[in-house]
Amino acid sequence: MVNQRMENSTWQNTVKTYENLAKDVEDVFGDANLSEFEKRFPQFVDAPDRKTLMNLTETDLDALIHYYGQALSQKKYGSVNTILAGLMNEIRGTYRRNKLGGTIVDLINNMSAVSPDFSGEQADNLLILEKLMGDENYTPSNEEMTGFLQHGLDWTVDPPKREKY
Repeated sequence: MVNQRMENSTWQNTVKTYENLAKDVEDVFGDANLSEFEKRFPQFVDAPDRKTLMNLTETDLDALIHYYGQALSQKKYGSVNTILAGLMNEIRGTYRRNKLGGTIVDLINNMSAVSPDFSGEQADNLLILEKLMGDENYTPSNEEMTGFLQHGLDWTVDPPKREKY
C-alpha cells in the first residue's frame, strides 16, 4: 500500500512538472490570447504609425504553444517522456470534449516539435524562449522575434479555432 501511494505520488509529481512547464510556455504566448501577447510584445500591435512585424492570429499562438512547449519539454525531459506527456494531454482534452479536428492538429504540432531539426534553428529559438520565460522584461530584437515566430509557424499546422475547457 505504501509503495502504491509512493508510485501515485511520483506519477502526480511528474504530471505536475509537465503541466507547470506547459503553463510557463503558455504565459509567454499570452495563453494564445492575442491581446495578452501584444501587451508583452507591443511591436506586434497594428498601429497607424508602426508597421506590424507579423500578422499573428490566436490559432497561430496556439500552434506555437504546442510546438515550443513540446520542443522545450524534449530538451528537458527527453523525447519519449515528451511524446507520452503530449499524448496524455490530448487524450485529456478529448475526454473534456475537445473536437477531434483540433486534437489531431495539436498532435501533429506536438510531433513536429520532437522531429529532428538538423538546421539548429530550433535549438537557437529555444534559447530565446528560455530567456522569455526567465525574464518577463526580456524583449528580443525584432529580427530575433520574427525568426522565432516564423520558425515555429513553418513547422506547424494552423489549428481550427481554439477550444478552451
